[in-house]
Amino acid sequence: MVIELKNDFLTVQFKEFGGALSSIKDKDGVEYLWQGNPEYWSSQAPVLFPICGSLRDDEAIYRPCTHPHFTGIIPRHGLVRKKNFTYEQISDNSLAFSIRATDETLANYPYDFELRIVYTLVDKTISVTYQVTNHEKAKAMPYFIGGHPGFNCPLLFDERYEDYYLEFEKEETCTVPETFPETGLLDVNKRTPFLEKQNILNLDYALFAKDAITLDKLASRSVS
Repeated sequence: MVIELKNDFLTVQFKEFGGALSSIKDKDGVEYLWQGNPEYWSSQAPVLFPICGSLRDDEAIYRPCTHPHFTGIIPRHGLVRKKNFTYEQISDNSLAFSIRATDETLANYPYDFELRIVYTLVDKTISVTYQVTNHEKAKAMPYFIGGHPGFNCPLLFDERYEDYYLEFEKEETCTVPETFPETGLLDVNKRTPFLEKQNILNLDYALFAKDAITLDKLASRSVS
């Protein structure tokens, strides 16, 4: 089934697997979303819940007040990105996907959660809203949630990757933690200078010679 939102500017498609975006095309047919080439990265725009990133050996340790601690297995980027969501059409320009806790998730993440993702298309903008509900009666539910969209870069055949840049909302001076791609873990105490009084980061493949860069000390709350 093709799940789609469309207006005069964009045609946006989605899939129930992961409740995620699968295509963003403008009126000229230019594809903005990464199309999941497994040679590099097979995903497109996974939703990360209830963790973003990795745990050591994928183990979450829980220490309830009334019982001995126990462990659950939560793989990198969480439990829902490879699950089928329930689809709901809200209006001509808005739709939602939802997922509830199951026996499988409860065995590893012992919280009765409900996650609803609402996508709204307005002109040239796709708004994404995450609605997380804790159905537990007597305990708080720790979680992280995040989007992980991949974008095509360059977009056009006569462009180069190096023609692109990231522009931060504010001027930034920051360091970044050391990354360990084999485990997905970070050493937040071992840091390297990265940005120095700048709001522009020119893109270059050499930036990602050691996997992703984690910008955990930014003043900006948005980037273009």
